[in-house]
Amino acid sequence: MLWIKRFMVAGVALLGTTVASHANLVVNGDFETVGSDPTGIFHGSKITELPTATHKWDVFTSIPGWTTSSGAGIELQYKDGGYRVELDSDFDGNSNSGMMQTISVTDADNYLLSFWYLPRTDVEGDNGIEVYFDNVLMQLVDGVSSVITDWMLVEIDLGFLAAGDYILEFLAVGLENTMGGLLDNISIVANGPVQDTNPPPCVENCEPPCESNCEPNGDPLPVSEPGLMVLLLSGLVMFGALKRQRSRKGLPA
Repeated sequence: MLWIKRFMVAGVALLGTTVASHANLVVNGDFETVGSDPTGIFHGSKITELPTATHKWDVFTSIPGWTTSSGAGIELQYKDGGYRVELDSDFDGNSNSGMMQTISVTDADNYLLSFWYLPRTDVEGDNGIEVYFDNVLMQLVDGVSSVITDWMLVEIDLGFLAAGDYILEFLAVGLENTMGGLLDNISIVANGPVQDTNPPPCVENCEPPCESNCEPNGDPLPVSEPGLMVLLLSGLVMFGALKRQRSRKGLPA
């Protein structure tokens, strides 16, 4: 999925400090990090050997950032100029596998989990991947190749996370036939504060000459149109006075 990775690199270069403030908490979410270049347990290939190998895949007990949580291991594949993961791993028995990593949150905030998913087969119930966060099932992603014909972006709102360590896990489910759902470009980034959609609290029991801004039923009073016009006119008057003052000082208006 090279086009996605090129797009992400271009986005980082364009956004600069904005991206830096929303750093991805997932280590090696795009599976491009080689690290110590581990050796696979099926073909005996190292990660760096996959691009030139005939088979272009192997099953690993662990890869940088990720460890096997269940099943045979993590099947890492090289295709279209980049690496991706399949968790219905090609191995004898128990091909449905899981992978996990610890996510360290240092800044309490609202966070969004996202990843790209692609079903490999056109068989119902064959490409399922369960997504767990902090041991809670967040979503089951499933589909068939005749419907989902290209990589699909999946986003999961994790809500507010306090500082601490959390477990992120992906688990293959369904038919165990060494062919299942594919994963790439996994990320967890701060999603900003949740907007408060509740109306502002009513101010009641004020001391004179203050008046309550609430109707009898407790709802906030609407702002009247004349009131809005007064605010607009006041702003225009202040803008005009400031413009004249800047003109007298020889400053550009």
